[in-house]
Amino acid sequence: MPTDNHHIKKFAAGDIILNSGETPDYVFLLKSGFVKHSTDSSDGKELILHIYTPGALFPLMWGLNDEVPNYTLAALTTCSVVCVPKDEMVEYYSSKPKELMELTKKLLKGISGLSKRIEILSFENARKRVVSTLQYLHKHFGPEFSFTHENLASLTGLTRERVSIEMKKLKDQGLVSYKRNLISVTDIDKLSSL
Repeated sequence: MPTDNHHIKKFAAGDIILNSGETPDYVFLLKSGFVKHSTDSSDGKELILHIYTPGALFPLMWGLNDEVPNYTLAALTTCSVVCVPKDEMVEYYSSKPKELMELTKKLLKGISGLSKRIEILSFENARKRVVSTLQYLHKHFGPEFSFTHENLASLTGLTRERVSIEMKKLKDQGLVSYKRNLISVTDIDKLSSL
């Protein structure tokens, strides 16, 4: 999608891009950085549902269906987004069937990944949840990423304490290492075989 004539907004890590229940002014095209898509439980516990990577468009449910997002979008790292008017995005994809097909493929791939995450979060034990989340983060960021045990708890639906227990077990097996906020997956193949 051509973005030369649109303004760019920059966000620092932790900045809110869009609050739950807020009607956006634009559809955002992530130019750089990472954005988390999260929701809060009734007791205020955050659950990170997805991490957007450069090239992602959001919130598409609003952009295509006028559905006001019931989730929060926040900068996970320093990031910049291109602000695209909704009507312009719809017009672009309406007149470009090849690009619309590529967008549809990306969306279906994302839905498939989200379905798998929901399955794991719903039915698997704590170890499998942590391992699956580390694989997800490795896929997005590579073998080293800056995440706290609290961030991992938000991705797994577990308590921070339980995440710390599982991470210690993985560290003792030589599959991960961590120091402060930096986590390294030292053997993705062995981790994936668990």
